[in-house]
Amino acid sequence: MMSFRSSGRGAKPLLFRGLAIAALLPLAACDVDELLDLPDPDVANPSTLNDSTALPAYRAATIGDFSLAYDASAGDNIITYSGMLADEFINSETFPTRIEVDIRKIGETNLDVQAVTRRLYRARTSANEAISAYHRFSPNNIGLAENFSLLAATYILFGENWCSGVPFSDPQPDGTFVYGGQSTTTQIFTRALEAADSAIAAATRAVLPSTTAGNNARNAQLNFARVLRGRILLNLNQPANAAAAVAVVPTNFQYAIFHSENSARENNGVYAFNTLNERVSVANREGTNGLPYRENFTAGDTRTPWSRVGSNLGFDNATPEWENNKYFSRSDTTPLAAGVEARLIEAEAQLRAGNYAGAGGTLAILNALRATPPTTGLSLTVAPLAALPALATATEQENQLFAERASWLWLTAHRNGDLRRLIRQYGRTQAQVYPVGAYHKPVQGGQYGSDVNFPLTVDERNNPEFAEVPTNQSLCLDRNA
Repeated sequence: MMSFRSSGRGAKPLLFRGLAIAALLPLAACDVDELLDLPDPDVANPSTLNDSTALPAYRAATIGDFSLAYDASAGDNIITYSGMLADEFINSETFPTRIEVDIRKIGETNLDVQAVTRRLYRARTSANEAISAYHRFSPNNIGLAENFSLLAATYILFGENWCSGVPFSDPQPDGTFVYGGQSTTTQIFTRALEAADSAIAAATRAVLPSTTAGNNARNAQLNFARVLRGRILLNLNQPANAAAAVAVVPTNFQYAIFHSENSARENNGVYAFNTLNERVSVANREGTNGLPYRENFTAGDTRTPWSRVGSNLGFDNATPEWENNKYFSRSDTTPLAAGVEARLIEAEAQLRAGNYAGAGGTLAILNALRATPPTTGLSLTVAPLAALPALATATEQENQLFAERASWLWLTAHRNGDLRRLIRQYGRTQAQVYPVGAYHKPVQGGQYGSDVNFPLTVDERNNPEFAEVPTNQSLCLDRNA
């Protein structure tokens, strides 16, 4: 489990102290500019990042930038945006760019999607810079594994939520760029797999004390990478290999992103965007195909808790505001990889192998989780649940599995990737799994669109690798699942 602290605190008290001293000195005897030129103890000077003492700063930058994209900054983050694109949240405010996401009609000029894209790119850059620093200064440090895993996580989120054709450009020390061309969805997940494999190799060779603490540190990073590896292999349609990747991960394992009350950069953005700012509302059977998240909680399923204060309405003063109770405060942690996901991966592999109701099969794994819910890795306490019934048809069994995944992994940026896999790997259509029909607001024709991912935004037209793409043509290779 990791935490981070953002920069920027401490400068203001020093500034006031400097002004007070200046007021006591004769003006002719002092240089006011010099008095005000004070060091900021929370900002790392690039000239100091040249040996192993800089590694904590690199690590903190990677964690902070990843969190900013994943679920921080009180708003524009992947959990809330992918939740709107799928069926976890409905829009309850007025920004047309966010409504585009919820109604599934997203244009390349969407500035909010552009902001989320840039944040994820920034997280990738920070991870790569940290990896380079660890290789230079301390290649056997366990922190190298963590940065490789966070790099893998950025590629996973790109692959699950963006269209085919995402480019990956790299800044150079002299300020220039090596521009990336279009990567297919499979190529993105292949990059993710390479990073996860590198994380496992780095954790395995890391030099650590032969103590319980040292062994725990190694195992934590190995399990982090293993869960990510299993998730990637599912996306690559390799369920048996995915199950093998996570087989030794304990059910109570978790790697969480920590938050604090200190600043928007450190806040839990899902809580802020939903509960504080009321920009999204917890969905229930959205667009016919959506899952009954609110109904399930009312019926006693504590995995998708919500509440509503009286007849409270959202920011638009029209949409009923249902608030998630999974994240109760700005400082609540957010799971990124957890043992419960390992068991769900194994359950899916059993289903794909034809073992739904047999010993060690899908139903047995799902019911074992329900009977003894994990005590960590969920950001909430889950009460034991009644056993699921055995279902007869393949479609019913698939629906049951993916509904269980949706509940256990609720609001952790898994759902949109799962809906896309139902199309790619299980032969569903987007109209069968995504919200469809009448939209809940009278905008853009009042009907859901057909987008299943985020497009590349207009700023990528500055990339010379896209110079041949006509202005009336999408920057994506395709918008397919």
